[in-house]
Amino acid sequence: MSKRVLGLARMIGTPDLVGQVILLGERLVGYAFGGEMRPGLGCLLEAKTDLDVPGLSHYQFYTFLSKMNFELVNGGSDARRKGLRQLKDSLRPAAMHLEYRARQK
Repeated sequence: MSKRVLGLARMIGTPDLVGQVILLGERLVGYAFGGEMRPGLGCLLEAKTDLDVPGLSHYQFYTFLSKMNFELVNGGSDARRKGLRQLKDSLRPAAMHLEYRARQK
């Protein structure tokens, strides 16, 4: 997914695709991609962090989503992973909605 998003980065600009890089010193410890799906609705498309840095996943979700400044944000599913569910619940979502997927042929 990350490789595909990086390939599209030159063709798709803000607000449709934005990114975040997190450095600890000079070491890359996290990155995220997302953007606007429609006015008022944003999407966190891809997010990765170094799991050896305590609290980094929460920091990344919070800083990235708060900078997007959308009324609603699609943060994807929790893939039935307990830790990811806890992370998303910690952000106190106002509501959860069904997830829809689309594919390009």
